[in-house]
Amino acid sequence: MRGAIAWSFDLLEENEKILFRRLAVFAGGFTIEAVESICSTDEIDALNCLTSLIENSLIVQTETAEGESRFRLLEVVREYAHEVLNSNGERNLIKQKHAAFYLAFAKEAEPKLYGEQTTKWLNRLEEEHNNIRAALSWSVINDVKTAISLAGAIRRFWILHNHLKEGRKWQELALEQGNDVPADAHFKLLHGIGQAALYQGDGETARKIFEENLARGKAANDLRQIALSNRGLGGAAKQKGDLAAARKYIEDGLKISREADDKFGIAVSLNNLGDLARMENDFKAARSLLEEALSLSRELGNKEGICGSLNNLGAAAYGEGDYKPAHAHFTEAIAIGQKLGDKVSVSYSLDGFAALAVKKRNFNCAAQLAGAAEHLRESLGFDTEPAERLFREAYIIELHSATDGKSLTEARGQGHNLKIEKAVKLALTIGKQN
Repeated sequence: MRGAIAWSFDLLEENEKILFRRLAVFAGGFTIEAVESICSTDEIDALNCLTSLIENSLIVQTETAEGESRFRLLEVVREYAHEVLNSNGERNLIKQKHAAFYLAFAKEAEPKLYGEQTTKWLNRLEEEHNNIRAALSWSVINDVKTAISLAGAIRRFWILHNHLKEGRKWQELALEQGNDVPADAHFKLLHGIGQAALYQGDGETARKIFEENLARGKAANDLRQIALSNRGLGGAAKQKGDLAAARKYIEDGLKISREADDKFGIAVSLNNLGDLARMENDFKAARSLLEEALSLSRELGNKEGICGSLNNLGAAAYGEGDYKPAHAHFTEAIAIGQKLGDKVSVSYSLDGFAALAVKKRNFNCAAQLAGAAEHLRESLGFDTEPAERLFREAYIIELHSATDGKSLTEARGQGHNLKIEKAVKLALTIGKQN
């Protein structure tokens, strides 16, 4: 195979050879835009050269879900291109341009992950995740400022698209390597690590990080950082079971967000307060807070916020014995969670449907959904959040009291083995049952 590749390479024009070796920098595929930015020079017409490389079977052309052209080298071809690139002496220059391109891409994506284009940009980041990994691998050693900025820019992607462990690893690695880190980039990295730690159940690490960020925010009189850090500290206190401290932190953050007319921050804070009310079994207050949070998230087009508030509203309605709206909320939430690719949100919706199945006395289905939800979170290294943990424990106790241990264990085991699509399909049968 290597001989055939070398033979094809020798037949290329010189400008095609230059482009071919430079394409080795890409991992997992690339776009025309990326090639033109990273690999092109005045003497290279990227489009014509790509066409020739495709004709010589050195490049494979595919199409994205959005109908855009995407290209890739087969791995054995990429290995040969790497050899040529490494022997040419321009490897570091191309790696540098590659890292710079994906940093710019990540910075463009960052604000888009908070509104109506979230799904589109999460999918684009997923498509480029291997290139982002490659850019981080090179920049952590050769250009730490780029690594820090890149890791900070996509911290939300790692959480929303189920890369919790990996995202924390990259952020910690970038922070360890960095000296003289710009204040904003340092805040983003720390906050991203704190969020990841919190979601992994590492509340003490999260608390220390959010306290450091709160002090930095106050010193700089940065209201956004102060509000974010207060919300983070509220989450850490909630995880510890200190609900009074959690409420104080979250309300402090909410006050700042209201003063700044930060509707995103207001919605998140209200959602968090609704969670607290659920933990105290004050479901009426929870529903009021969560309805306001949901309304703001809908206004902003924030799909993640909509999904989270819907799951929480479903649980609050369930807590009041209001099962019809609970079902409607979980149904809408699971559809949005699937589109986002947010497996954690889907797992919480599955718990909601499992609880409804218990009320319908469909205990086998409930146990399977409970197992599927549990397995999803375990596979991601995600620790169940406190309000959701209480919700789950309540319906699991009811399930245990209604079934024998052996059949329950078997059904939960079956749920562990369900693929996410089948688990969702099973959940959606709940509303069709009498």
